[in-house]
Amino acid sequence: LRPFMKAAAVVRRLPRLYELCAECIARNVDRYGARRFRSDAVAQVFQVGAARGFITDRNLPKLLNHDRQRQTLSLAGLNNLTEASLKIIPAKCPSLTSLNLSCCNVTTPLLADIVRQCKFLRHLFLNHCPEVNDTVVIKEILPRLPCMQTLALRGCYHLTSATVVEVSQHCKQLTSLSLGHCQYVTDAAVKALSQANTQASLPLQEIDLSYCTGISDEGLRLILAAFHGLRRLSLEGCTQASAETLKMVRDCTLFFLGGAVSNWPMLPPRAR
Repeated sequence: LRPFMKAAAVVRRLPRLYELCAECIARNVDRYGARRFRSDAVAQVFQVGAARGFITDRNLPKLLNHDRQRQTLSLAGLNNLTEASLKIIPAKCPSLTSLNLSCCNVTTPLLADIVRQCKFLRHLFLNHCPEVNDTVVIKEILPRLPCMQTLALRGCYHLTSATVVEVSQHCKQLTSLSLGHCQYVTDAAVKALSQANTQASLPLQEIDLSYCTGISDEGLRLILAAFHGLRRLSLEGCTQASAETLKMVRDCTLFFLGGAVSNWPMLPPRAR
């Protein structure tokens, strides 16, 4: 059993080793700048550190130092980071084109600060950020980021159809929209997207409406009529839609989209 006990002891020390490595790299980045490292070294620290929770208020500023040309940053799931720590993002990374703050401690002032200074943002992920609401999206995000291509708001349960109406009017380059678990998003939202597509040919390729319980048969028919270029459509948990309409969506989507409906809800055998 002795070899196994030694192996177990090493495994128990691994989290601490990861943490020490992250701290060491953060210090060196702070001292010498990110360009002195291999191009993917700091990216790997973020990837592993975010997954294991080793990106902290202490080392985040160091990791972002001397890296003003950074274009992609993902801190998804790091709810240990405080707002004070996240506030450094705009100043340290003004060239960002993609930012993922899903499940982070995001506030309205923080988001306002980010979109004011990070003017090149094209992909914004704010999934499961409970403080994201209609006001911050409509008044802060959309007016300043008209060239948005990806907007992920899954699990922002305060959002309503009003946000989607504004998205349809402001984001003419949007290719991916995620609204899963937004229970106040209704057919009015789908109608606005459909009308905008008819008028200006929105390039939407991915729509996530899973668990949007306000979407009914009417909304799903509008999607079929308006969007023939979709590659991914998520409808799991749309309980207001009938089995017949869901089957029609699946069949038509198979014809138009080559079978790209994902997260297909379980239907009775006859309805399939």
